[in-house]
Amino acid sequence: MLGQEVILEKPNTMNSVLDMSTLQHGAYFVKVTIGNVTKTIRVIKE
Repeated sequence: MLGQEVILEKPNTMNSVLDMSTLQHGAYFVKVTIGNVTKTIRVIKE
């Protein structure tokens, strides 16, 4: 939870898969923006 950006993707589709396989185990926040709406989702990688 250091606030560092580890992956940045800007897909041009509503259906997208984010490959987090290279990241270490831990908790991450995924910020998703669609149009003018932004949501932050907490992801636990085990």
